[in-house]
Amino acid sequence: MPAPRFIVGEISKSWVDGQPTTHTGLISQQFEAMIETQLQRGYRLHSFQLSTAYAEATDQLNETIVAVFERLSS
Repeated sequence: MPAPRFIVGEISKSWVDGQPTTHTGLISQQFEAMIETQLQRGYRLHSFQLSTAYAEATDQLNETIVAVFERLSS
């Protein structure tokens, strides 16, 4: 079975009271690592979208990046 032409990746980072809920680095750092990993797998970044959601009542922020990667020609 051939590798798919497109794949999708998603990363998220959450904050409560201005503090991260995990110690995984900034979302930009995670995104850079995901791009590099997919490039090593033979996929290039095709497009991405950043979304944020904020809940004022609980002072929670969530950032999410959904990225589409396209297989490189062989």
